[in-house]
Amino acid sequence: MRLHDEVTKSDDDVERAVRAQLHWDPRLDDAAVTVERSFLFVSSADPEAARRAVDASPIDIDLAVISPSTRARATAVYAARGRWVFTVDEPLLVKSSPAESGADVLARFAEALRGLDAYDSRALLVVLDLLGSGAFALDEAGLTSCAESLGRALAAS
Repeated sequence: MRLHDEVTKSDDDVERAVRAQLHWDPRLDDAAVTVERSFLFVSSADPEAARRAVDASPIDIDLAVISPSTRARATAVYAARGRWVFTVDEPLLVKSSPAESGADVLARFAEALRGLDAYDSRALLVVLDLLGSGAFALDEAGLTSCAESLGRALAAS
């Protein structure tokens, strides 16, 4: 009986250590702990590419952050195949105006990138009026690296 108690205690200790290492949260299911975050950037000008990118994503999109335009909203809805996804208009992603320099637009974009990390979401769809066409994906480290690189490039100019 004592040996069984020791083995069980030992297994519990191992499980606690593993959960602590994984930053386990009992409110989450085990699958949610192991999945990394994904940031999928698509152009509002290319709804088909946006849909293909969402379809190819290994994680279901759970939040859309969009440029504040009708075209960006329509692209997000089309890419999600009409499935309801919580959507946030991000003013920093607005299309550039004639009064803005390229550096101004990049500074806004870098600030928006830093803000994306604050959302409590595993898979963000970011629909941009700033992007001409196509799609690309970043993980959390890639998002941070991109924002930092833009910041350094702007500071050096």
